[in-house]
Amino acid sequence: MTPSALEAKILVALASSGPLTAPELGRRCGPPASARDSALARLVAAGVITAGDGGKRLRRFELSSVGRRRLALEAALPDEVILTGEETNALLALVRAESRNGAGASSGAESDGGPTEGELQTMIVTRARALDQAGRGSGMIEIHALRRAFGDTIDRDAFDDALFELARESVIRLGKVTDVAGTSPDEREDAIHHPLRGLLFYLILVQQPGLGP
Repeated sequence: MTPSALEAKILVALASSGPLTAPELGRRCGPPASARDSALARLVAAGVITAGDGGKRLRRFELSSVGRRRLALEAALPDEVILTGEETNALLALVRAESRNGAGASSGAESDGGPTEGELQTMIVTRARALDQAGRGSGMIEIHALRRAFGDTIDRDAFDDALFELARESVIRLGKVTDVAGTSPDEREDAIHHPLRGLLFYLILVQQPGLGP
């Protein structure tokens, strides 16, 4: 699925705040009503969103199960669509949920006797702080370095799930690299290849509640 800029804005709005009526979408996306209505009609016809009951101004639109999966795992947002922090966190949560649904099972972090999800999140932030203190102290840590610090002890999917959840809770932010050509193949492999935001290369510490000094 390759949505237009307007369609992508509608999908993002529904992912972060849906269900929404057409006027509510108009206030969030800002297009002329005719363009908005045409985009909604195309998305409904494609099965990506559903329209509830009610009149034209009262019926609410929401992502369908197909739309949730496509937005999370297949879509590439146009460059002109700029996400807010709230929208980024909502999409990260959607990617995480749909990735788990596609796997058909919970992550191996709990099934094999490893750390629980909450324990893994604490371990990640604690290890990130240690790497940060040993480095420049900027609060920005390469995901490659953090992943290698854990070695093979943590399942990759469980690690990524924990990062998405920490980002959703605004404990960290996940940042892109500006010069991909300047990174090594191993660094790119260890980064997160996000279907919406591209190559997520950095973990940026925002806050560390309840994790000690």
